[in-house]
Amino acid sequence: RGFLATPTTAVADAAGISQAYLFRLFPTKLDLITAVVERSNERVVETLRSAAAAARASGAADEEVRRAMGEAYGALLQDRSLLLTQLHGHAAAASIPELAEIGRRTFSELVSILQ
Repeated sequence: RGFLATPTTAVADAAGISQAYLFRLFPTKLDLITAVVERSNERVVETLRSAAAAARASGAADEEVRRAMGEAYGALLQDRSLLLTQLHGHAAAASIPELAEIGRRTFSELVSILQ
């Protein structure tokens, strides 16, 4: 149902915690959403950085480094939860400035991996 349409009670139930504890960890729904998007993006960045580093360590040319990163990202997309988090994060960024900033920062990190 997306970040905004999913009730926090459903999130707490899925996590096996009370809604009160959820709000103790994340005082607002926006705090929860940004934490989810940041962690998802960190996973992508870490995976692509690792793939690029491994390719470079083996002496790969730039094109091979990009290919290794693409293959690593393709493997990540097999995780449907990650894919949905990415899609919802990008969609919600249109109306939530904090998510737009996370997206800009993440894409900047990804570009820096290629340089």
